Amino acid sequence: MDRGIKSALAGLLIAVVISGVWAQDSHSASQTAAQSAEDVLKLQTTGVPANPAAGTYWTYTILVDHPVTQEVIVRPPAFPQSMNLERVITSPRLIRKEGEEQPERWTAIEFLFSLRSAGTFTLNSFQITAAHKRNTTDPLTLRITAAPNQGRRAAPVFRWERIPASLTSGTETELILALSNWDPSKPVPGHLFRGRIPEKFIMEEMPFLNPGTDQIIRYPVKIIALETGALNFGPLRIQIEGENIEIPRLNIQVIRNPEKPHQGNPVDESADIEIQDIPPFKEIIEFQFDKFSGENVFPLFRREYAKIIILAEELWTQGNYAGALAFIRANERDRFFGPSLKTFRGEMEESLGIVYSFNETWKFRNYIIIGIVLTVTFFIIKGYKIKSKNHFIAVLGGFAAANLIVIFIVFGYSGSSQTAVLERTDIFRVPDSTGAIIGVFDEGQPAAVRAMPGEWRLVETEDGRQGWVPADNVLIY
Repeated sequence: MDRGIKSALAGLLIAVVISGVWAQDSHSASQTAAQSAEDVLKLQTTGVPANPAAGTYWTYTILVDHPVTQEVIVRPPAFPQSMNLERVITSPRLIRKEGEEQPERWTAIEFLFSLRSAGTFTLNSFQITAAHKRNTTDPLTLRITAAPNQGRRAAPVFRWERIPASLTSGTETELILALSNWDPSKPVPGHLFRGRIPEKFIMEEMPFLNPGTDQIIRYPVKIIALETGALNFGPLRIQIEGENIEIPRLNIQVIRNPEKPHQGNPVDESADIEIQDIPPFKEIIEFQFDKFSGENVFPLFRREYAKIIILAEELWTQGNYAGALAFIRANERDRFFGPSLKTFRGEMEESLGIVYSFNETWKFRNYIIIGIVLTVTFFIIKGYKIKSKNHFIAVLGGFAAANLIVIFIVFGYSGSSQTAVLERTDIFRVPDSTGAIIGVFDEGQPAAVRAMPGEWRLVETEDGRQGWVPADNVLIY
């Protein structure tokens, strides 16, 4: 065969091979491009309003072409300091495309921002992933105009930060209450929750933190839930420096503290009181009972008075000082000669070192009130003109009913089953023997009982000290 023909055939064969390889590469490239297009999520973004102003709210919505909202994952960028994220809402959205009858199910993610200051800011790209597909939004330049109120500052706003999903009963948790848009020319408000704390939890407002570059005042709030269930607090509307501001509602679920072995009573190191080991209070304290002979007591009641002194002395010499004081206080309240025991009881408390105390309300004064009412009733009936026997019975019955009502009201509110004398005991922050100890109540300390759940008592003394103590150390009289 001619050499030229051979060269032509070889060139033709090489051309066929090259064209085949090119065709295969082109097909593969087209398949890869098609597959890449399928892996990209379709996104739509909107910002409302288009021209927001400082001190208002702005919503940025991302629509994702994916029907299952739980599978959509959004990774937001770092937001400018002038934009404070208030909430994020994810919900399904039906989108009807042009020319199609049936709408498609998409996922909408709404970001609500509060705008603090005017200026031009860049909102960087959001990364969206769903079912092995992904895409990113385009960066957005947002121009925030000045508030349309001639330079007036935006209204102050409270909001909660660091809200946990749940709390454990008896455990201290710190929350942050943030105050934005506060006028720096005014003093920073404090004592926001004074007189507004429910009984189901303990709340301690700490000193506020000075505002940083974001000009936000933050209040650390320590909270201890005392009961399980839903903890609902607020909303609270307060007046501060001429401003009417609302502290938003706080709703947290409280779960039970799991049982754990007793490891002693940890001391709350933040308490101002220095706690020391409490020795047994069994030493005998000398007290001169014989000097209270009852000379100033009406002779008719001296024998009863002497019996009370003897019984109190027996309790005292047994080391039961709180029992002796509870016994004396009950008689000071209930006996006709009760006021005569006030000096006796006061010296007993002084010998125990009790500084803050209170006098009992004399119950016998109620008898005097009843006596006056009956006397007045007698003279009214005596001077009343009785027309007949039935008339007399009706008048007498009416006055008797009135007197019974007075007796019920007076005696119904007399005395107090909510006052007590305490044995020497630790003061607990919460009704839990493993909780923190915040102080000590001395033997014989009188107190008011505020709550009595189970084996614990919430007590408060005359000087305002309050805490939980075991029921066995509380002698209610």
